[in-house]
Amino acid sequence: MPDILHQLYQGLVKHLVGWLSEECGAAKIDAHSVRGLLDFLYLTQYPCHSSKTLELLQEMLDVFHDNKDIFIDLGIQNNFNLPKLHTTRHYPLMITIFGTMDNYNTKYTEQLHIDLAKDAYHADKSQG
Repeated sequence: MPDILHQLYQGLVKHLVGWLSEECGAAKIDAHSVRGLLDFLYLTQYPCHSSKTLELLQEMLDVFHDNKDIFIDLGIQNNFNLPKLHTTRHYPLMITIFGTMDNYNTKYTEQLHIDLAKDAYHADKSQG
């Protein structure tokens, strides 16, 4: 399951900031696409969802998709074939099935990976 830090902040917002930084001042960016993606991001973080918030989540994602071509028109982006962006289409369903995004957390598996890597490193170093 995706988590907010890796999926949205380091994935999508990183791209959005890059696109805006590249073109800032050269042309007016359509605020709808930016607002749609950022509102989507904020809505995903709600600790509790209703059918209305899930509907808003989908609406904000649709706002982004309906207006994202401005980035192509301005030459900032060639396409939107981004796996993390594609995955956002599934968020309302994933939240309905698995619960809110605060339940999607890789912290524990990342810590296990770090611990196992350190253990392997120390075991190898002590043998040498």
